[in-house]
Amino acid sequence: MESEKASVSKILNCIAEEDVQWADFFWIGKYNPSAKMPRTLIVRLSNPWLIRKCLAKSYRMKHYEEHNVYVSKEPTAEEREKEKRSLITHAKLLESGANRSTLKLINFKLHVNGKEYTDN
Repeated sequence: MESEKASVSKILNCIAEEDVQWADFFWIGKYNPSAKMPRTLIVRLSNPWLIRKCLAKSYRMKHYEEHNVYVSKEPTAEEREKEKRSLITHAKLLESGANRSTLKLINFKLHVNGKEYTDN
C-alpha cells in the first residue's frame, strides 16, 4: 500500500510540477494477476486549483514511462445521469438484437451506425 501511495504521489507531482496533496485513492474492479490491463485507479484531489492544473497539464503523461496514465475530470451529477440513461438504452438495444459494434457512447449520447440515437 505504501508503494502505491508513493507511485500516486510521483505521478501527480510529475503532472503538476509541484507537491500535490490528494485526499484519497481507490482501485476499481477486482485484482487479477493475469490481466492484460491494470485496474483503474481513482484519485480524489483535495484542492480545486490542483484539479484544474492536473487536467491542463495531463499531456505530460504520454511521456511517462512507468505507467499508462489517463487523466480526466470527475463527471458532474448531470453527466453521470445522462451516461446512465444512455447505458440503459444501450443494454436494451443489445437485448433486442442490435449489433454491439454499431453502438457507441460519445459525449454521453448513444450513437447507432454513426447517428445519434433518439427514443421515438
